[in-house]
Amino acid sequence: MYITNISIDEKYQSMKIGSYLLGYFISQMEKNGFTAFKSEGLLYNLKFKNLFHSFSFKEIAITKCFETKFNEKLENVVMYRKQGDYLPEEFKAP
Repeated sequence: MYITNISIDEKYQSMKIGSYLLGYFISQMEKNGFTAFKSEGLLYNLKFKNLFHSFSFKEIAITKCFETKFNEKLENVVMYRKQGDYLPEEFKAP
């Protein structure tokens, strides 16, 4: 399962909304037979990396992405999680 985007408005960040969305999503998808999860985000986006690390995602690759108007190449980090990796108790499906 490829997770393309979790975006929380700045005024609601730091309220664990992203954690609840990601945790619920993983729990429900595992309950329905999905066994692996992958996502990508900008390498310097610490909020993205910290959120996904908290759900046992591992950094498996760094890829080049788009160029900016200043001809700068940015890098993405690829994050991966397999079924059975740590999931906080509050998100485990009954």
